[in-house]
Amino acid sequence: MIHPSQRNLISIGLISILALLSLLWPSSILADEPVTPAESTATLGDKRLDSVTIVYFGATGRQDSILVSWETASENNVLGFNVYRGTTEQRESAMNLNASLIPSQGSGGGQYSFTDNGAAAGTTYYYWLGVLGLTGREYYYGPVTAQRTANHVPEAVSVSPRNASSAPNTLLHFTAVYTDTDGCEDLRYAELLISTSATQQTRCLYARYDRQAKQVYLRNNDNSAWLSSPTTQTPISNTYAILYPANTQVTAQENTLTVRWAVAFKSSLSPRRYQQLLRAEDVSGASKGWQHLSNWTVNYRPSAWKVMPADAQGSIATFKDFKAYYRDGDGYAHLANVELFIGQSWGASAQGIRLRYNQNSNRVYLWDETSQRWLGGYEAGTPGRRIENSFVIVNVQGTWARASSSTALQVNWSIRFKPAFTGSYGAFLRCADDLGAGTTWSRKGSITIQ
Repeated sequence: MIHPSQRNLISIGLISILALLSLLWPSSILADEPVTPAESTATLGDKRLDSVTIVYFGATGRQDSILVSWETASENNVLGFNVYRGTTEQRESAMNLNASLIPSQGSGGGQYSFTDNGAAAGTTYYYWLGVLGLTGREYYYGPVTAQRTANHVPEAVSVSPRNASSAPNTLLHFTAVYTDTDGCEDLRYAELLISTSATQQTRCLYARYDRQAKQVYLRNNDNSAWLSSPTTQTPISNTYAILYPANTQVTAQENTLTVRWAVAFKSSLSPRRYQQLLRAEDVSGASKGWQHLSNWTVNYRPSAWKVMPADAQGSIATFKDFKAYYRDGDGYAHLANVELFIGQSWGASAQGIRLRYNQNSNRVYLWDETSQRWLGGYEAGTPGRRIENSFVIVNVQGTWARASSSTALQVNWSIRFKPAFTGSYGAFLRCADDLGAGTTWSRKGSITIQ
């Protein structure tokens, strides 16, 4: 038995509509004037009794419709039911909604419902229940009122991790949270886009979870179709990214849907900084669109490789060449600043010789500890140029840089030590790329200066 706690319902305990039917006494029928729907095929009988006991009749607003429901305890000689809707309390102006008679479930009564899909938003409707007996007479109960409920647009809440970076071909887990005030069951799509903008949906990672189908998809290269996997164990892949259905987890709790995306970026997306965007859409198609929540960088982090010679001897009397090597998985051209430090150790207060080459400008620099600034800034290989401080002289003409492979940069430093810098030291390297990803100082060799 249904006992919902909803507005606009009428719970009447027990309502009986009784009519004494007879060809001899038609005026004794307890009902409104007869209303015979087009579908009715009622037959009169001698001295029959038709009645119905209604224990519930109500109407409940939904986002896109109104649900009319009722329950009967007993039905005697009842053919079926009609549902009427009006915009005023006048039943005479109400319209019959059901295309055909809703048949009776029998003398024992039953539970019934009818969905009014034609109800407009923002309008209060009045509903009546029509009970059609074998006599052809229709008895009415009501009205009850209802309005369609307002639809709440779903939205994206958060994504993590955020504002960080990863190398290509690395399995990542992005936890994305979506919410819908109307409940998780109202969500249709939860989407993730890692791209340069919301409108750039090629050359990116674009994934979708369809809550109704309970399946994940990856958009194809030209944004023309969704790719799926025949089994959850098979990754979904395009030129730019991989989606792992088996490792993607979805949890739903009341109004919140959480998708833990398992993805990997391919090398074709590196090196670049992208936006992390989320989008939620409900079953009615309502959406706030793409929401830019944070950023993500796909990038091979550069590395300091080696110094040659690794165990060197230097003299204060002559210039000596030191070759420093740096690598970047995205290609040597993506290296920005590369540095060489010669000293006892590296630290905030460490004294030594600090050299920098900027590949983008092809310029060389020497740090001056006294003035706390970079000296020089000359193009590598410039004839007649020198940079010096109290420890060293840099021969700019003899300093150059070139690719030693597709991913490695070699910088040749031509330097002469001054008498104030004799002794044994370590050779340290560090580097950074165009996106700001870099290394810390790492020792790669030793130098003894006499």
